[in-house]
Amino acid sequence: MQISELRDRVSRELLAFAWNEWAQMGVLSEARSESPWAADPEAHLLFTLQIARDDPRLFDETLDWFSTNAALVSAQRLRNMAAEDEDKRLAEAAIAWVAKHRGRFRGFSAKPLPMPEAPQPLFYGMHKTTDDDESFSAFGFRRSPFQPSKKSRRPDLRRPINFGFRLRNVFGLGVRAEVMRFLLTASRHAPPGRRPRFSTPAIADEAGFAKRNVHDALVALAEAGSIELSVIGREHFYAVDVAAWSAALGVEDSPIYRDWTHILLGLRELHRWLAEAESADFTPYMLASEARLKMGEIQSSFTHAGMPLREARPAEGADYWEVFVDLVEQMLKQYRSELPF
Repeated sequence: MQISELRDRVSRELLAFAWNEWAQMGVLSEARSESPWAADPEAHLLFTLQIARDDPRLFDETLDWFSTNAALVSAQRLRNMAAEDEDKRLAEAAIAWVAKHRGRFRGFSAKPLPMPEAPQPLFYGMHKTTDDDESFSAFGFRRSPFQPSKKSRRPDLRRPINFGFRLRNVFGLGVRAEVMRFLLTASRHAPPGRRPRFSTPAIADEAGFAKRNVHDALVALAEAGSIELSVIGREHFYAVDVAAWSAALGVEDSPIYRDWTHILLGLRELHRWLAEAESADFTPYMLASEARLKMGEIQSSFTHAGMPLREARPAEGADYWEVFVDLVEQMLKQYRSELPF
C-alpha cells in the first residue's frame, strides 16, 4: 500500500469516528451509531484539533462546540494532554479563539509559546489565505478568520458518551470528576461482587492532572465515604461501588471504559506523521525506517491502553513498510472495539 493510500484510509476512518463522537456530544450533525463508552472531553478535543486539519468543517464546528460549552471544558487539562509542541500550539490557538469569541471567561486566556521558524497552513492541502485569523496566527498557523456558527448544543446527559459531563455537573470541573469517571468506567467489567482496586499513579495517569492533586482528591473522596481506600504496605488503592453510584446518578450502568488519553495520543501522532511523511521525499528504505521509529512510539501508547499491537512477521529494511501498514490496520480495528481490554 502506498503512503498516500494509507494516509487517506486513516484520515477517512478517524474523521468518521470524530464526526460520530461529536454529533453525540452536541455538534450539529447526525450520529450514525451510539457509542457505548464515555468520552474524555479534552482528549477528544485535542485529537480532533489534529485530525480535522483534513476537514475544515469539522474543525470549525468543533470549535463552535468548544465555544458553546466552554464551561464544561478544562483549559488546564487540555494543556496537560498536549504531548508535542504542535499539540500545544493547537490547544493554545483554540483557547485563544474561544476567549476572543466567548468574551471574558474564567480560565480561558492563551499562554504564549515559542513560535515555529515560519507560519504553516493549519489545514493540510491548503496553502493560501486572503487574510489570517489572529488567534491562530499568534501560534504559527495560517487560516482564514471565521466566526462561531452557533449551531452546537449542550451535551445530552442521557447518552453514555456524555457520562463525563454528567459527573462534571455533580463534582464540578476538576480532578474529582475525572477520578470518578475513571473509577466508575474502569470498574464496570468486574465480576459480580468484586471491586477492582486502583493505585494513585494509575488513576492520576488517566485523570489528566498532577499526581499531587489526584492524591488530594482521592483522600477527600475516601474520607467522605464516596470511594473505598485500602492500604497495602505503603501503597494506597481505591475502589468504588458502581451499582450504588449508578443509582445515585440516575443511570442504569456506567459506560464502558476506554483509555482515551493514550489511544487518541497514538492516533493523532499517527495522523500527523502520515501527513508529514507523505510530503517528504523519502526513498522506500527511509520511509520504512522512519515508520519503524514512529510505530515504536505509537505502540507504547496502545500497549498502555491495553491494546497491544503485534507484528505479524519480522522484517528488515524497506520490507518493514508492509508490517507498518498491518499494525495501522490493527489500530483502526481495535480502538473502536466494544470488547473490554
